[in-house]
Amino acid sequence: KPKFGMMPGGHKMRGRARKLARSKTHFTGGTRYSMENSQHTTDTEVDRLINEARRLEEDVLYSEKAHFAMATVWSRMHYLLGVPSALLSAAAGASALKEWPTVAAATAVLAALLTTLMTFLDAEKARSDHHATGIRYNELRGRLRRLHQIDLMGNRLPTDYRGKLEELAQQKAVIMQSARHIGGLA
Repeated sequence: KPKFGMMPGGHKMRGRARKLARSKTHFTGGTRYSMENSQHTTDTEVDRLINEARRLEEDVLYSEKAHFAMATVWSRMHYLLGVPSALLSAAAGASALKEWPTVAAATAVLAALLTTLMTFLDAEKARSDHHATGIRYNELRGRLRRLHQIDLMGNRLPTDYRGKLEELAQQKAVIMQSARHIGGLA
């Protein structure tokens, strides 16, 4: 009797063939039969579901990374506007004490302008929103990966997973609808 993982002729089984050999599943003429439930499906149905889950996972990965990148942009914007605003406010106060009215007025106007911009842009809220969206996409990507790496390699029928894949695609749509717009900056 040949060792597990070896095919006739001494060739080693690799990847999917080895995983399927471990399960109580066999192929005949391109059709997968399960020993446990005696139902069969074509291998291409499973492959199509796996490929669709991978495509959806890749799309979610790009969205996730874009939102994390935008969180970084907005975090930097917060400091880029906040630090000079604070420094200019301090300089305006010091200039007023030294009785330099022109310098005090100019720095106060610049500080007020930067503070107004910070309030209008609300960089910290934008950063927080993009970060939270990135986390939601990351969780969804993990569920998609487990679906095509673990669940679809089992013995259940593809119809059991078609609904699950549809549900995950719908979750992606909900995240997209509630997320802040990236605006081509990431």
